[in-house]
Amino acid sequence: MRIKGTKHTRSMLVQGLASLRDCRKTGPITTVLPSLPGAREEVEVDGVFVPDGKLQSTADMNYVLNQEPGKLRIKDIKHAIRRCSSMILSLRGSGLSNGAAQMLACPSSAM
Repeated sequence: MRIKGTKHTRSMLVQGLASLRDCRKTGPITTVLPSLPGAREEVEVDGVFVPDGKLQSTADMNYVLNQEPGKLRIKDIKHAIRRCSSMILSLRGSGLSNGAAQMLACPSSAM
């Protein structure tokens, strides 16, 4: 292969080609995945959940300020829905009708 260009250009190309990594000889590139921060603990103060530690961003501040005491959080609602769904499935397996299973598993006061 003949490299075209000036003497400087040719020397730069040859240096670049010499420094390329050949994965056939050295094997695959090993990488380390970044570690994500763990879930932050929350403390309940007067019916409002406050993250334990510093509020690091405006999103953290908005999370605290937009809460209303006594109102369920999204993750609590999701947990209640999953719990009710699993109870309905288990009651259906015992022979109850759909409506009866739903009334027994998820009374309106549970949500």
